[in-house]
Order: sequence, then C-alpha cells, then structure tokens
Amino acid sequence: MGTWHTTGNMKTGGENEDIKIVGTDTYEWFPGGFFVLHKANVLMGTDRKESMEVIGCDAATNSYPMHFFDNQGESGIMHTSEHHGIWTFASDTLRFTGAFSKDANTISGIWEQNLNDSWELLMDIKLVRQC
Repeated sequence: MGTWHTTGNMKTGGENEDIKIVGTDTYEWFPGGFFVLHKANVLMGTDRKESMEVIGCDAATNSYPMHFFDNQGESGIMHTSEHHGIWTFASDTLRFTGAFSKDANTISGIWEQNLNDSWELLMDIKLVRQC
C-alpha cells in the first residue's frame, strides 16, 4: 500500500526513441478491507494517462479479479495471479508480468500486448515506494 513513484519506457519500435513514462501510483485498502483501490496518474511522453482499478480476491479460483477504468473511456477486467513471487495481470489483449524486490519497496515488470496471437513488448515499468 502507499504512494509509488513510477518510471518506465514505452516501446515505439523501429528507430524511434522509447517514450518516457513518469508519474505516481497509489494503492489503498477500500473500507472494509476486501478490495484494494489502485490509482495511476502518469505522463507517457506528453500524454496524461489516469486510471483507477479495483482489485478483489476470488478464493474459489485463487485469483484476483481487477476491474479497470481510465480517462480515455476504456474499462474492462483483468485477472491477476501470483506464482512463486511473480505477479501476472492479464486480459485477452494486455498482460503485465512483474515482481517485488526483496525489501518490497520496488515493483519491476513489463507490459505486453497481444498482436495477431503473438505477445509483444509494450513497455517496461518500475514503481518505487515513496511512503
């Protein structure tokens, strides 16, 4: 939980330079302690991306459904799982794979997108806990 400083690089392909990502992510327990509320506010180059996610727990499938919404009108559901310290957030078109550092103060990983049934690197990302 807490506030995290976010940095990364969105891959543009070809000879173009990567697009820098910088911003803030916050995680907090929703009242009652059953859900986590995640808010992201980042610049991807000069484009602002704001999103909100509600992450729950499905004990029957040992997974964590995540409902997301953003400032561009996109919304959907991703399914989250953890296996040996590796976290995966996945939908049909996007997936994140990453892990916490040993001290749990850094999250590093990659986002990929599914293009023509092939997963391709979209961006690398790192979040460092601020408080």
